[in-house]
Amino acid sequence: MTRRVLMLGDSYTFGWGVPDTSGFVRLLEKGMAGAPVEFINGGLPGYSIYQQIRMLEFVRERVEIHAVVATISLANDPIDEKRIRRFAPDHLEDFSYDLRDPDSRTARLIASSRLFTLMDQRTTHLQFSLINTSGECRDLADESLKNLAAACREAGLPLIWVIVPRAQEIRPGSFWKGALNGATEKLRRHFLDLATELDVTAVDLKPILLSARDRQEVYLEADAHWNEAGHRAVAEALSPAVAEMLGVEK
Repeated sequence: MTRRVLMLGDSYTFGWGVPDTSGFVRLLEKGMAGAPVEFINGGLPGYSIYQQIRMLEFVRERVEIHAVVATISLANDPIDEKRIRRFAPDHLEDFSYDLRDPDSRTARLIASSRLFTLMDQRTTHLQFSLINTSGECRDLADESLKNLAAACREAGLPLIWVIVPRAQEIRPGSFWKGALNGATEKLRRHFLDLATELDVTAVDLKPILLSARDRQEVYLEADAHWNEAGHRAVAEALSPAVAEMLGVEK
């Protein structure tokens, strides 16, 4: 019997910037060619954890799956939880990536002043990172992660969380881009502790990508996504955990 693994996540799981055959999902599948295992890539660019749960429901209605691997991007998943909740579940067609609710008093105040608008635009990166690591966004991510774990547990599906670091944690960058790595590290520890609390296997990619980068670049040029070498490193790191989850020999 073929066992199917559903891969959930955003652009990292999707394989943004590399051929489909070079993404870590297909590399995992290729590495288990001797076993009847099929990998379904349910990653879509921009997807939040909340949307991962919807993807799980969508796929399970159409095909039987036997295990789930879900990525947690420390770079943007917490803030994406806040943004998606403004519109879910009934107004997703109105979804906007704005940092704040466009109808909020703050947004209207900024829009009313050219000076405020310029200041807002110049500090977008800093605002994004601060909001992403805030307690509010972390708690929203927690809620979705707990719901995802519960959905898998109720369906009898083993689950692995893959913790994806910010690119600025792996490769050198400007002072300002790396200034919030401390807050990101707290976020990482929080999600790893949550995995332990929920008895979910978690794989932290930070040490894996740091080690791989000692040998060669693992990110696309001028981009926060992995290149082919990065995807190979991720696939090699995940392969033992996925094989153990499925009870197969590589």
